[in-house]
Amino acid sequence: MKTLIRYPLFILLLTAAALVSAEPEGSIKVAKKTPRWEQVAMAKITAADAMDIALTAVPGAVVELELEVDDGVLIYEVSVIGKSHETVVLEIDAGTGEILEREDDD
Repeated sequence: MKTLIRYPLFILLLTAAALVSAEPEGSIKVAKKTPRWEQVAMAKITAADAMDIALTAVPGAVVELELEVDDGVLIYEVSVIGKSHETVVLEIDAGTGEILEREDDD
């Protein structure tokens, strides 16, 4: 009888784990209708911090920086022109400063 109870519980735990892992990466979740001023207040790192993180990852010059919501997560999108004149776009978590995505545009 205990085996019959454990099996559905195991399936339930696996399903819950799959749902949690399907959530977007990022530490600050933002509702669609959150006002812009509130999004800025929610950010744990500043725009200057995001620039420093981007320039540490890609030495060069920042040409664009924007705080935005991407798939319900608050991020900084930073475009950097590298020393070899390549453009790199980084998505940086506005809560932790972690680089979530890097896109190299040659």
